[in-house]
Amino acid sequence: MKSDGSIVRFKARLVANGFHQQEGLDYTETFNHVTLGKLFSMKDLGPLNYFLGIEVTYKGDCVHLTQAKYATDPLVCTGFTDCKPLSTPCASGQNLSMYSGEPLCDPTEYRQVVGAL
Repeated sequence: MKSDGSIVRFKARLVANGFHQQEGLDYTETFNHVTLGKLFSMKDLGPLNYFLGIEVTYKGDCVHLTQAKYATDPLVCTGFTDCKPLSTPCASGQNLSMYSGEPLCDPTEYRQVVGAL
C-alpha cells in the first residue's frame, strides 16, 4: 500500500506465485516458505536432556526416558513430598459441589499445579 492508503500491488497473488520469485527482483516484497532456508539457520544444542516433561539419559548405546521429575515437581511445589500414597486419593461416595467447601483466598498455587499437569 502507498502512504495514502491506495493499493500498489495485491500481495495474495505474489504469495500464490511465490515459487516464481527471483532474489533481488521481487524477493523482499513477500515472505515465502521456499526462502525460509536462506533466512534462518538451525543451531545444534547438543544431546537432549529434558523435553516436554521427559528426562532423557544416555547409557552406552541405550536411551532411557523417564517422567519422574514431571511427576514429582507438583508434589514439591505443594509440599506433599512426604505424604503417603493411597489407592484412592479422595474419600469414596462423596458428592462434590461448587457450593460446598471454602474458596481459596489465593488460587495462584492451585492454578500453577493444574497448569503444570
